[in-house]
Amino acid sequence: ACVRLSHGGGEDFGLQVVPKGGESGKWLEQNMMEPRHAVALALVPEGSKRHLLLQELAEDDQLKHILTFAVQFMRAGSGLIVHRYQYEPERYTGKWTRTALRAWFLVIGYPPVNRMRNNFAPMKYLTENAFGTVLIVKPLSMQTEEL
Repeated sequence: ACVRLSHGGGEDFGLQVVPKGGESGKWLEQNMMEPRHAVALALVPEGSKRHLLLQELAEDDQLKHILTFAVQFMRAGSGLIVHRYQYEPERYTGKWTRTALRAWFLVIGYPPVNRMRNNFAPMKYLTENAFGTVLIVKPLSMQTEEL
């Protein structure tokens, strides 16, 4: 089932419903916070095959630590965009199959360079990571907003 939240973020798992209208930008901003720094937003009709597929992927044991999954219901048409912190959004253009989407999420869910402050997602970066991770740890007094 979808979780209907006005905002999520942090450790919310499962497919979250983004409110329609002007609040979607605010919702995305709140949900791109640490620890994941990546939000997969699908625009799909409620109850469609694509909605159910995304709902299934949102419960995947590995993917749920990499991205926040969200849906905004539309009457017709569909689209999928991954928003990553401090990077341009990436639109999915491939086939909507479980295998293809899962492979894309595993790659796109990791920003090439990322900065974290208070919350660190060890499952995403250390345990469930198919890639290498380089950590640079700085004292708080030396941290900046630049990557």
